[in-house]
Amino acid sequence: MLTENQQSQQRAVNSFSENPIAHLDFQRMFPDEAACLLYLEKMRWPDGFVCDKCSAAGEPFRLSSRPKVLKCRACQQDASITAGTVMHRSKTSIHVWFWAAYLITAQTSGVSALELQKRLGIKRYETAFQLLHKLR
Repeated sequence: MLTENQQSQQRAVNSFSENPIAHLDFQRMFPDEAACLLYLEKMRWPDGFVCDKCSAAGEPFRLSSRPKVLKCRACQQDASITAGTVMHRSKTSIHVWFWAAYLITAQTSGVSALELQKRLGIKRYETAFQLLHKLR
């Protein structure tokens, strides 16, 4: 049974347009890290979770201590939601990655690493530079 918050996130995922135009639309679509992870999960497994190792389909275990990882109920294999993306094994929050991608694509003139650092509240310039470099 899904909580009320999970149900609202599920509705948001189902109503996603491919490209949010307005800043407020993006904010509503991805209010927190959980919404971003749910979106990535739906993009990776559009018909529901299927284990890469044993091909078992069904609802995986969700680990509260490791929100980016799903565990197959059949073979206990871990599956990373971010595997195969630039976000995989990154210490930077998925929410920050999503905002960085949005800001980079929303501005036709582009965005500098320094501007990205200031707008996202990233402490280190090097982190903002790496985000920008990987997303380009």
